[in-house]
Amino acid sequence: MILYRLKLKYWKKFRNPVEISLKEGLNFLFGPNEAGKSTLVEALLLLFSLSHTSKGQEVRSLIPWGTELSPQGEVEFGISSRKYRLSKGFFYSPYARLYEEKKGEWLLVAEGDRAEKKCLSLLGEEKKRGKSQVELLKSLWKLQGDFAISPLPE
Repeated sequence: MILYRLKLKYWKKFRNPVEISLKEGLNFLFGPNEAGKSTLVEALLLLFSLSHTSKGQEVRSLIPWGTELSPQGEVEFGISSRKYRLSKGFFYSPYARLYEEKKGEWLLVAEGDRAEKKCLSLLGEEKKRGKSQVELLKSLWKLQGDFAISPLPE
């Protein structure tokens, strides 16, 4: 999988739209504390793995503090020379849409639960052996404090 773009609106600290473009190869996110680096990566993981109809604490924590805004996100990614866009809205106005780019146009592939299921299928989430793309993404990013280095055996 190749990630091309991430766009967020009303997502935790990002009340206004924020968009990052990624290039093929290795990309680095850097900046001062509280700039939103972890929020961007967490958003990427949640867009792929969290249902648009979720109402639990995980989704509530995305809503900008003191508002009733609906978190929204969009990620563009490529698999096997095909380019896709997953667009989701959570909580107050839930939606999920999966698009595929064909000849420079974005064509709707599926909406709602079907869009999420199709996206997970594209990412290999249904595989029984080996890690899926979502599992690989999760293993490449650890939030601050999530892990510790074990002492070497004597």
